[in-house]
Amino acid sequence: SSNIGPDYGYAADYIPKGASCSGSDITIVYLPSLGDVAKWRIMNAFTIFSDRGCGVLFRGYDAGGSPNYTLVLLHLAYTGSSSCSGYSGERDPGAAIGRLLSPGPVGWGAHVHIELKDGSTMVKPEVVF
Repeated sequence: SSNIGPDYGYAADYIPKGASCSGSDITIVYLPSLGDVAKWRIMNAFTIFSDRGCGVLFRGYDAGGSPNYTLVLLHLAYTGSSSCSGYSGERDPGAAIGRLLSPGPVGWGAHVHIELKDGSTMVKPEVVF
């Protein structure tokens, strides 16, 4: 038997490849402009084991206040001493949310892990981004 659930394969890791403009900081993570999302609300922020940075769960809301997308970002930098409590509140699409954990977790390179749902349907991030 397998413990792989129905959502297996619906995630992507993005690695910064370089700055597109002189002086750009490629460690900053921005919230996507996606569909009719008018605001991203942080629903939960948590530490990933003891050394893999922060995970943040967002819910996207349209201009009328109805939820539409759910977004998970993993391996963000801590906001305090091994704390993720600085991730809270609401942000606009396109706003900076934080920085990549650097160096990356457990010897991996710095990257952001993304999971996405449109309503209750899992979406492969590489199809959207």
